[in-house]
Amino acid sequence: MAKAGKEILKRLTAPEFREIIREELSSAIRPLEVKVEEMDKRLTGEIRELDKRLTAEIASLRSEFQYASKVAVLEAKVNELEKRTAAR
Repeated sequence: MAKAGKEILKRLTAPEFREIIREELSSAIRPLEVKVEEMDKRLTGEIRELDKRLTAEIASLRSEFQYASKVAVLEAKVNELEKRTAAR
């Protein structure tokens, strides 16, 4: 059997060796490609979810900042009123 294998190897040409190696590498790499693709899909989903959360958080902060300036004005007015009533 080993002798037959050696004979077959002697008859193979360089392009045939390359094709055999290419096929072997392809079949070895295929499972890794599947895992990487699954990881990419999962990461893409997680990135989209984080983007949604950040967008919502930014919108919430913008809304709070709009009210913050109004609250600051009201606090200033209350302080002014307190000073006036304390001075009387």
